[in-house]
Amino acid sequence: MESNKKQVLLVLTILVSLFSYSAFAGRGMIKHIIRRCW
Repeated sequence: MESNKKQVLLVLTILVSLFSYSAFAGRGMIKHIIRRCW
């Protein structure tokens, strides 16, 4: 049971980090595109 809980936490951590990274990268790409357009 404990190992299962740890696995869930690990997956959640990976998902959150991936989401935050994609959001950060997406924001950077948008800024880059805006800079090139203007």
